Amino acid sequence: MKIFTRDVILKWEDFTIKERIKHALNSSANNKTPHEVDLVEDAADSFCNELNKNIFKKPTIILCGMGNNGADGLAIARLLDNQGWEVRNIYLLEEYQKNYSDSNTINQQKLQLPITFIKEDADIPQIPPDVIVLDALFGIGLNRPLMGIPAKLIERINNSNALVVSVDVPSGMPIDFPINANNQPIVNSTLTITFNTPKMAFFLPETGHYINEWKLADTKLSTNFFHQEEANYNTFDASDAKKIVKHISQWSTKWDRGHSLLITGSLGKIGSSILSSKACLRTGSGLLSILAPSCGYTALQTAVPEAMCSIPDKNDTFIKTLPTNIERYNAIAIGMGIGLHKKTANILREVLSKMIPVVVDADAINLIAEYQMYDFIHSKCILTPHLKEFERLFGTWKNDYDRLRIQIEKSMLYNCIIIFKGRHTCISTPEGKVFFNNSGNASLAKAGSGDVLSGMITALVAQGYSNYEASLLGVYLHGLSADLALSMQDMDSILASDIIDNIGKAFSVIK
Repeated sequence: MKIFTRDVILKWEDFTIKERIKHALNSSANNKTPHEVDLVEDAADSFCNELNKNIFKKPTIILCGMGNNGADGLAIARLLDNQGWEVRNIYLLEEYQKNYSDSNTINQQKLQLPITFIKEDADIPQIPPDVIVLDALFGIGLNRPLMGIPAKLIERINNSNALVVSVDVPSGMPIDFPINANNQPIVNSTLTITFNTPKMAFFLPETGHYINEWKLADTKLSTNFFHQEEANYNTFDASDAKKIVKHISQWSTKWDRGHSLLITGSLGKIGSSILSSKACLRTGSGLLSILAPSCGYTALQTAVPEAMCSIPDKNDTFIKTLPTNIERYNAIAIGMGIGLHKKTANILREVLSKMIPVVVDADAINLIAEYQMYDFIHSKCILTPHLKEFERLFGTWKNDYDRLRIQIEKSMLYNCIIIFKGRHTCISTPEGKVFFNNSGNASLAKAGSGDVLSGMITALVAQGYSNYEASLLGVYLHGLSADLALSMQDMDSILASDIIDNIGKAFSVIK
């Protein structure tokens, strides 16, 4: 799904109005000239449809602003009243020296329910915890931090313990630029019903934590514009995964399904080797070889009998020797638990110099930073840093948008895929495209889950998926496996090995 910026969304709305006017003028049966108000009516209708799917009817308080988001709220109030909802109160925030939008004025006139105006502190309502609050105060047009009465009203909402449903975006949230004030007031939304396209802010930690859940409502904006307009930012979900995943031929052999090599483990970290190896095999690699120090040989042969450990490193505690002819492997992963020894850094340097498809994870990322091996990053690399590894590799950042900018620039500079692991794992491509993964949950914030992901992506590359396809599909399956694990047990109890156990079920969901 494309993610559009505020400016593009406004262009989309304008394009839709012009397209509708043109259609109306060409239709003798239609004498009505479409304008902005038609968009409000469509938005309100789609919002109510989605609301009724997700929320049981309860007494409802609707808070509206003076702009088009407030106009949506007023239209929603009218529709909900017609649908039998108990619309207990409608409040309209009046900001000093501000004018109502045309759509807002029209929808005030169409509404046959009383409106209470908030003009000063004393007008800010008490909000009981047993109601639904519909937040339609400020939408995507907001370009400043809120202060004064609007800020106090948002504070009242956030302290109410009521169920809060935001219209399009939580009020106060900038959708595609960073928060620019300390303690900027933003509504904590239980559910955000957003229009037509998810917003960038939903996927970044600084703003995303204000949203518990979001749903998409289609307001019937122009499909021509949507398909024509390029988007550098996208989400990746089940429908996208289904387009990528391959079906195994009944005539396949293990050689057809690829030979993976995992360079992994050191004394005390053989668990990383076991987790990545099991994940690699569960994700379909036909053959798997493991290069690990000899201290892990017995554990690996016992825990992963399907893998070959015929090339264990002769060193007891860390990897210092690379087998000959590693070019014969279809894909390699290196870094999971390997440690930071200088001789292991030499192994990494040699692997990267071979220009083989390689997943670079964990300690391999740290070694690149420690020994300044940036020139060895190449077009067949997939880098998989978490937050701290990203910082070691590329330095600090001012805010989430700055960090995203750095990720995109480095993907383009090194011509490689970078996977920044997090709540919505972010995948950047050499072309400057970004994909936010839309599967997974907080159970992945546990030791070992990154090892599992590396094994999964390696298996997909070995089977013939491009680095681009393997990264997107591997990350999605990884998150989906965690979601399936969560459906059977509590989040706190889920282990990385539980993710592996659900890889097969995840494949079944998308095939």
